[in-house]
Amino acid sequence: VSKELGRVGRIVKVDPTLINIACENGYVPVVCSVASAGDHTALNVNADSAAAAVAVAVRAQKLLVLSDTDGVLSEKEDPASLISRLSVSQANQMVESGKADKGMVPKLRSAIDALKGGVPSVHLINGRLPNSILLEIFTDSGIGTMIVDG
Repeated sequence: VSKELGRVGRIVKVDPTLINIACENGYVPVVCSVASAGDHTALNVNADSAAAAVAVAVRAQKLLVLSDTDGVLSEKEDPASLISRLSVSQANQMVESGKADKGMVPKLRSAIDALKGGVPSVHLINGRLPNSILLEIFTDSGIGTMIVDG
């Protein structure tokens, strides 16, 4: 619990049992970014962190992070500077140097966590664009930023 932010927590463990049961039975699970504290009170957690932790727990092959930005930019205010492929070390460098700021920092940190946890790739894409998921996954160039470990 944070004095500044209220009942905010960090993810310590994910139990994928219910998610796996839902998927095995043809359901699409919807997971909210609320966690249970040790005393079973509800805590808000960052949605990017929650998505990464769930992806690791279910051994996902990809993590798609939909945002209102086109992906990671090498120049914050220049949409033409979209980086289509980024390594973990490059993502770390962007966070540490301040090249990434605001909402991109938790997205990059969560992407790094997912990759370190065994998820092969993380894709940051603009969910406002029509067919953005299809364009990212089924084209050679994609439309967002793919982050990989290596």
